[in-house]
Amino acid sequence: MAVRGNRSLVGTAALAADGSVRVNVPAGAGVVVELQDAAGNPIVTMGEEHQNAPGEIISMGIVEELFDAVCGSCHGSVSGSELDVSVATDALTSASRSLSRDQLIRVGP
Repeated sequence: MAVRGNRSLVGTAALAADGSVRVNVPAGAGVVVELQDAAGNPIVTMGEEHQNAPGEIISMGIVEELFDAVCGSCHGSVSGSELDVSVATDALTSASRSLSRDQLIRVGP
């Protein structure tokens, strides 16, 4: 799901089997991504607002197996242990590979 800066709901999208999602959000609008449970309660809300230009494609997701190698040093490892932050050569070649990569879901008006 994505919400705009004023926290109004723009739309929702179901996750793919690997936990990824691909959405089309309004260009030029500040968007905050939030994961909610089935009742609409926030589970995780991204701290940063993202803004896309018209036609821009961004991959913010990463497969869990590569998270510790690509994101873990700044955001912490999947396990929560600093010792699990690692380096993997596959991080550059497969980091943005996900089930939702080719499944576009339109969000918004």
